[in-house]
Amino acid sequence: MMMMTMMAVVVVVVVVMMMMMMMVIMMMMMMMMMMVVIMNKVNMKMKAMTKMKIMVIISDT
Repeated sequence: MMMMTMMAVVVVVVVVMMMMMMMVIMMMMMMMMMMVVIMNKVNMKMKAMTKMKIMVIISDT
């Protein structure tokens, strides 16, 4: 329920100031881009780890 009320407040603020809306959108886009970059880095690390594990398994056998 808190989220709903917060959303309503955000909508009111947007109606009052469009500049606020633009700033929020910009922040959201920046956050999304940051998340994508972090996820890519994590994926790269995960892939490297799996490769290392596979190499270890091969060397063990």
